[in-house]
Amino acid sequence: AVVSTQSTGGSKFLSYYVTLSMPEGMTENSPEFIGAWWPGILFPSVIGFLLAFIVLLYPQQMPAAKTVLKEKIEQGITTLKEKHAELNQSVVEVIKNTIPDYHLLQRK
Repeated sequence: AVVSTQSTGGSKFLSYYVTLSMPEGMTENSPEFIGAWWPGILFPSVIGFLLAFIVLLYPQQMPAAKTVLKEKIEQGITTLKEKHAELNQSVVEVIKNTIPDYHLLQRK
C-alpha cells in the first residue's frame, strides 16, 4: 500500500522545488530545477510507522479468545499446539503416500 501511495502521492511533490521554497528566478522548466522527491517517501513512511505502532499496541491474544480457549479445553477439545502437531503429522503422511500422486498425474 505504501508503494502505491508513493507513486501517486509522491509524484505530486515533484512540481515543488526540493527545499519546498523556490529560489528567485527559477521556474519548473529551468535545467537546475530539482523536484521535491523526499516528501513522497517521508510522509507514507511516517504514516506506515504510526500504523505499525498502533498494531503493536494490541495484545498477543485478545481477552475474549482466552475465555473461549478455556471453555474448549474444558469440553475436551484439543489445544492449538496439539492441532498443529496433528496437522504436521497429516502433511507428512500425505507426502509419503505415493498413491494420490499417481491419481493427480493420471489423465482421462
